[in-house]
Amino acid sequence: MVWTIRCPMPRIGKKLNKKTVGFIRMRMKTLMILMLSATLAIAGITLPETLDIDGSKYTEVAYQSHDAAQIKFAHSDGIATIDITKFSKEIQDQCGYDPAAAAEMKNADAAKRAENAKKTGGKRKGHREEEGGCASHR
Repeated sequence: MVWTIRCPMPRIGKKLNKKTVGFIRMRMKTLMILMLSATLAIAGITLPETLDIDGSKYTEVAYQSHDAAQIKFAHSDGIATIDITKFSKEIQDQCGYDPAAAAEMKNADAAKRAENAKKTGGKRKGHREEEGGCASHR
């Protein structure tokens, strides 16, 4: 006697119809939204919907991550990473800001950059060496 188990997912190589593809996409989107929501809930960090930092206005702000010295967030025009000291005391407290740890991280980062600059002769990896540099730095 042979037992078979019916699997809701189609076999590899089997041609998928539009209904099946739509169902799979819907499930994946739902899963991604749930994972993002859980990540944000765990972090417990809330940023205002709009931020005005050093004359730059950010709208539709959504927290992503932080470390000892910076906060990374998504906004309507992309993603930004801003020094934690530019945020309000309340947001700094939510992130567990410690000035000593932030200074230590910044010093380590500066030393790493100086070492890399010494190795590469001051040129950034991937940038054109021809006159004018790459398009983003003209």
